[in-house]
Amino acid sequence: MSFYAQMIINSSKQLLNIIDDILEISKLETKQIRVHEVETDISDFLQNLYSIYSLKAKENGLQLFLYNDIPEEESIIMIDSAKLHKILSNLLENSFKYTNKGFVEIRSFFEDDKLVIIVKDTGIGISPENKEKIFERFRRAEDNLTSQSDGLGLGLAIVKENVELMGGEIHLKSEVGKGAEFKLILPYKKLDGKNKKIEDKDKKTAKFMERLKILIAEDEQINFVYLDLVLKKYKSPIEIIHAKDGAEAVKLAISEKPDIIFMDLKMPIKNGFEATKEIRIAGINCPIIALTAYSSEDDIIAAQNAGCADFVSKPYDKKIIYKILDEILENK
Repeated sequence: MSFYAQMIINSSKQLLNIIDDILEISKLETKQIRVHEVETDISDFLQNLYSIYSLKAKENGLQLFLYNDIPEEESIIMIDSAKLHKILSNLLENSFKYTNKGFVEIRSFFEDDKLVIIVKDTGIGISPENKEKIFERFRRAEDNLTSQSDGLGLGLAIVKENVELMGGEIHLKSEVGKGAEFKLILPYKKLDGKNKKIEDKDKKTAKFMERLKILIAEDEQINFVYLDLVLKKYKSPIEIIHAKDGAEAVKLAISEKPDIIFMDLKMPIKNGFEATKEIRIAGINCPIIALTAYSSEDDIIAAQNAGCADFVSKPYDKKIIYKILDEILENK
């Protein structure tokens, strides 16, 4: 790929990120976004987040540490994991942006019946007069410094809005030249009787040997080929069925009775929302995973209302797909 082509691609991604941030802050301000709590293994959630950002840390010449002090038997909670992912991703991106050397650290624990997650870095730090301002829209940590950075300064404003929407708090400790520490405090609900990971290991191992029949409803051939390759590398044996449009997806779901369906939301003849509703009406109760190129809040709600159990954005992250398959097999 040429230098100019790569520059166009990078600029396009940057523009899309800016548009996404503007849309999200607008929806947050007008109270159009709601909290959707789901059952979440917070330890696995943080480990996946660490896996995603550890590569970026290496690219930036930094170390990324994860210290999870949440007991394994208490790690399954009810929380809006999509919003938590957005919050922590913005905090980590912020730390990487303003840290030239040293490390970024994630620390998690329970304190006074609250979930506490700390993101700490050894970056440029923030002056006392800017500590409150950085949570304002269109503010950046380096506004009064010489360093340059892209973006509109909406990341931390989005963080604060989402934290407050979830009924939590965020606190900042920082000094110029000595890094920054963001402390996130969130309410959560423990799920009694569902934290049996240790005692159920033998049962789960047996389940992972079962053959899974998976229906992929995807009209774009390149997307199907990639997802097919990812699924066939999973630890359990996989049988793949391919539907090229929504109508065929309904037909195959009824005739083949798959264990899991990956459903593209934008397809010819019938879209993924319509196909999912028809599949549910037909009495097919297997997990349906929505696939889309743009994971807006409206898309997520519409997919859930149609009968989808989870949501995966394109381009596909195989770690997320494998985590979904793990959870489905564990609960099978």
